[in-house]
Parts: sequence; structure tokens; C-alpha cells
Amino acid sequence: MSFDNFWKAVATITVWVICGVIGISVVMFSNGGYSWDMIGIPLIAAILATFFMWAVPELVKEDVEKARIAGGQSATEKQKRNATPQGESRLSMLMELMDDDEREAFKHTLKQRILAENRLSDDGEFYSGVPLNDLLAEDDADRQRNY
Repeated sequence: MSFDNFWKAVATITVWVICGVIGISVVMFSNGGYSWDMIGIPLIAAILATFFMWAVPELVKEDVEKARIAGGQSATEKQKRNATPQGESRLSMLMELMDDDEREAFKHTLKQRILAENRLSDDGEFYSGVPLNDLLAEDDADRQRNY
């Protein structure tokens, strides 16, 4: 039994105990005038609570799984995903207008600019050019000044 099911079971037992106590106390204090609704209403409440705690989440999981398998994305979501930003469409149009020599020159110039900037590390993070030990020493010095 998973952790989630454990708490569902505890809640279910609690609901049934409370509804049972309500039903028994109503019958005991009714002074002999017994009717179906004295036990029927708490019983129906317990059954409905059990259904909502156990069956409804499973039905929702099944529907979500079916939608995921069926590729349940709407047309607008697919359009948004397939749409290219305006800058990319301009760049692709520019690349189409260039001949092979111009494209190679553009690539070479772009490559040189990127390599000359030295702002990004291998993982795409900004590189400050300052060793980590220096940064840690500065951080320690700032802490000592503040305290």
C-alpha cells in the first residue's frame, strides 16, 4: 500500500466511523420513532465519500493517461509550438538570400565574434574570468564587514 493510499484508507475508516456513530446515536435518541433516513442518510454519505476518495482520482488518472496517449494537445498548442519567432524567420530568410560564399563568410565572422567574446563558458554560463577562490575570499570579506 502506498503512502497516499494509506491516508485514503485512514480517511475512509474515519468517515465510516463518524457516519456509524451518527446513525447509531440518532436511532438511540429517537424515542422509538425509527425511519429509513436515520440510518440511510449517514450510509449514503459514507458511500459517496468513499466513492469520491477512491474512484474519482482513479477515473481522472485514466482520462489523463488516455489524453496523453492520444496526444491530447489542442490545435492552438501545436501551432504555438511549431511557430517560429520573428527573429528566426528573418534570419532564415537572410540565409536563403545569401549565396554559398556569403554564407561561409557570415559563418566565419560569427564564429570569430563568439570566440573573441569569451563571456560564456562551455556550459553556457557567463564566465567572469575571476577564479572561484577569489570570489569566495571576497564573499568572506563581505561577511566579516557586515558582522
